[in-house]
Amino acid sequence: MFAYVKYGKRFAVYAEASKELGMRPIFRLNTCNGETILNFPYVQVILTPGKKLKAGPENDGEEQDQDIPPSSEGTSED
Repeated sequence: MFAYVKYGKRFAVYAEASKELGMRPIFRLNTCNGETILNFPYVQVILTPGKKLKAGPENDGEEQDQDIPPSSEGTSED
């Protein structure tokens, strides 16, 4: 089960509960790409600050996937 809640441009919270996450760790706090990740038994919570939400993927330093149509059959690149 998971939930995603976005509070405008202030922050967002993603929470996931699953048996696959396991009993350990009892508590662990990590940060990755400006997001805070909290791990509890069977639960993971990711907190995203407003600064990260406002930046968007175009300013995140990651390239976006481009929609490139597939080439038609019988064509080749030289």
